[in-house]
Amino acid sequence: MGNMSGLIKDKALGLIETVGLVGAIEACDAAAKAADVVISAAEVTDAALVTLKIFGELGAVQSAVEAGGMAASRVGQLLAAHVIANPDRNLDVIMGSSFELPHRLRTRKPMPSAAAPQKRSLASEMAEMEKMPVAQLRRFARTIPNLRIKGREISRADKETLLKEIRSALRRDE
Repeated sequence: MGNMSGLIKDKALGLIETVGLVGAIEACDAAAKAADVVISAAEVTDAALVTLKIFGELGAVQSAVEAGGMAASRVGQLLAAHVIANPDRNLDVIMGSSFELPHRLRTRKPMPSAAAPQKRSLASEMAEMEKMPVAQLRRFARTIPNLRIKGREISRADKETLLKEIRSALRRDE
């Protein structure tokens, strides 16, 4: 099983394949704006084919793939668009990154009551998150239930904003 286990579970997988980067960027932008989905990767293969990998709730992925496919078609770049409603959990290996939730958020167990270990834990988690690329940080942000920014705001947020919002949400969760 891949390292994004649990993120694809009970979700839909959407794929949009374009010829060239222009169509992929158009498709990615339209998909992100159309629904609350995670665009996990843009994989470039030979002959300038770019495949976008999208996941989220079925209805959201269907809307995102439809919007992305139409956007790519407008610039003449769409090759294929497809949605898999409930992909096998072994498909998580194709989702495109080494994303993993920090330990405390994977377990969701309360921290010990002493203040010092909590501060060190949050600080170490933040240091771990600061090393994440912005796309990975956006995927992580979507897993935090009490985050103040949602959907498109997450898709458009820069790294500094994401880190600030995640830090704030984690502090509220303690």
